[in-house]
Amino acid sequence: MGIVILSTNLHSASRVERISSSFNAHQKVIHWSVDLEDRDNVMRIVAQEGFAEQDAIALIGANGFIGKDLDC
Repeated sequence: MGIVILSTNLHSASRVERISSSFNAHQKVIHWSVDLEDRDNVMRIVAQEGFAEQDAIALIGANGFIGKDLDC
C-alpha cells in the first residue's frame, strides 16, 4: 500500500465530484480525498502497490484538471 499526495486545481465540491467516478472505479485506489480548505487543494490517495503519482496525475488530467507534485 502507498500514499500519493498532490497539489490540484480541484477548488470546489463540483470539481471533486467530476473526478470521483474515475477514482472510485480504479481497482488500485483504496481511498482518496481532497482538502478544499487547503490553499493547494491537496489530494491524498491511498492505493495498492503499482499505483503511482503519474497514474493519479493522468486520471485528474483525463477529467480536465491539473494535479502536480506538492512543493514542500
